[in-house]
Amino acid sequence: MNIGIVDLGTNTCTLIIGHLDNSKNLQIIKKESLVVKLGTKEHYKNRNITAKGINKIIDVLLQHLATAKKFNISSLHIYSTAAIREAENKLEIQSKIESNPAFKMVILKGEEEALLTTNAVQLAAEGLKGPLLTMDIGGGSNEFVIIKNSEIIWSQSFKTGMARILQTFPFEDKIDNTIIDKVNNHFIEKHKELWLAIEKYQPQILIGSSGAFDTYVDLIKHHQPISHLQKRNQIEISDFHSLHNTLIESTKKERKEMKGMTPIRELMIVYASMLTNLVLKKSNINQMYQTGYALAEGALFEKQNSDHGQNISY
Repeated sequence: MNIGIVDLGTNTCTLIIGHLDNSKNLQIIKKESLVVKLGTKEHYKNRNITAKGINKIIDVLLQHLATAKKFNISSLHIYSTAAIREAENKLEIQSKIESNPAFKMVILKGEEEALLTTNAVQLAAEGLKGPLLTMDIGGGSNEFVIIKNSEIIWSQSFKTGMARILQTFPFEDKIDNTIIDKVNNHFIEKHKELWLAIEKYQPQILIGSSGAFDTYVDLIKHHQPISHLQKRNQIEISDFHSLHNTLIESTKKERKEMKGMTPIRELMIVYASMLTNLVLKKSNINQMYQTGYALAEGALFEKQNSDHGQNISY
């Protein structure tokens, strides 16, 4: 039976509808994302989501519910991440959302967010050899997990999401060298535990979940039909480096006109590319993949297994 899962993030709110088949494979029949931008000044103020921000969330959830009802789904399981878990009025937000009986919301801890995403990435990583580093670039936080022999050996969430970086190191058109240096130094400083883990465990493969990695694939392979529902797409390291250099040198107008560019990422994709590039520099990784599987898919997998009396072992 199909169920509806919602990933309520800082920038976007994503709905997936699907189920597990008899072989425990994910079958996704619908996926769509709507913009919420909870990190903007009109939606976030004094460590609270504003009334306008709450109304935006509810409006987007109602749109997703209308879509879900077309598939005979009358309720949604909502998983909220950094923007809401760090808001001082998070319980008020949860109460207002759940005043609609069709909505049931879980406010995830950073570690829970990372593990749910990894749950999905492990499905996408089937058949890949060597220690894996998973990377989920968000608006409020970034989640990194290292997997070896199908087991999680290290995991951490960092409060360095791209919406935060945009607020701290803003630029409007083309990023200049001064900001580039500041952002790189910020990433180096704030991800010390990640660099130590990379040195210790020597991951050989990078798998990026949805979001910015979807955009990388769209920008690199815009001439090919790309499905974000696919388990994974390979990104050649040389292609990424070429894209990274293009993004660093691009103006806002040039990014807007790039085939495959998602409007919400016209600025933040530059920061995301910088962080991804830094991860590649700090490691000996020589294979890189994008997967359409992310938090929502991991939550769907866990929910359906739980409903069948099976526990997910992390």
